[in-house]
Amino acid sequence: MRTWWRAASWWLIVSGVAACGSSPSTTTVPSTSRTTETFTATTRLGSDGGTSYGSVANFPSMTLRGAGLVDATAQFTPTAQCQFILCVCRTDGNCGTCDLKAGPGAGPTLSAEGTLMPASYYLLMGARSGGQSLCGTSVPADGLPFTYTVTVTHP
Repeated sequence: MRTWWRAASWWLIVSGVAACGSSPSTTTVPSTSRTTETFTATTRLGSDGGTSYGSVANFPSMTLRGAGLVDATAQFTPTAQCQFILCVCRTDGNCGTCDLKAGPGAGPTLSAEGTLMPASYYLLMGARSGGQSLCGTSVPADGLPFTYTVTVTHP
């Protein structure tokens, strides 16, 4: 027992000395730490309420390395009397089904929260649901530019 105490005391002294004069210091983060990432995308909002990203390479995406609670908040400027939907969906599946969904809502923010499994996910916005546009008639036939930012906090 006494040997354990001496070893623990020695470790505390060494740790304290190392922390006093060392630069830069490192902090061990517990395994329950969370990461916050921010993604910005510019799309083309079509008159049908759909969004065009140009290519899949332009889809904002994130990768979860562990299962857990995910908070996603989209910020955007309300546009063309549309009701938008934020859809978080797996990159290896059908994005017609959202793993997390917020909206429909006019904005300027939409938020979703839920538990997701480890995988890669797209962070998509649109103004279309059930095959119907969620926009007023003010979207021209050639569409409008639409920019949004998604902030995601995850394990």
